Amino acid sequence: MESKSTQLAERVLNAESAALVSVYENQLVKPEEKKVGLSEKIKSCGRPLASFDETFRTAITFLANPYKIWKNGNLEARRLVLRLAFSRQLPHDRN
Repeated sequence: MESKSTQLAERVLNAESAALVSVYENQLVKPEEKKVGLSEKIKSCGRPLASFDETFRTAITFLANPYKIWKNGNLEARRLVLRLAFSRQLPHDRN
């Protein structure tokens, strides 16, 4: 990214047309924005998405009454209950 930014900066300095300068400047901004986004991702890497308290509370709520989640939850919640309650898929027969 650094070398690409350097090359684009050199092209901006050597360009004679105003249209070329604006195109190069626009191309120069994109890698910088990407660089900032990547540095933000690096800073948050290794940190949990939710706090320990939230995660613990969710787990305890499920363990307290999985039927309540099954009864009131949506399809995704029901699938989660099945995956957490059973080690493998339940066999079923259509007939």
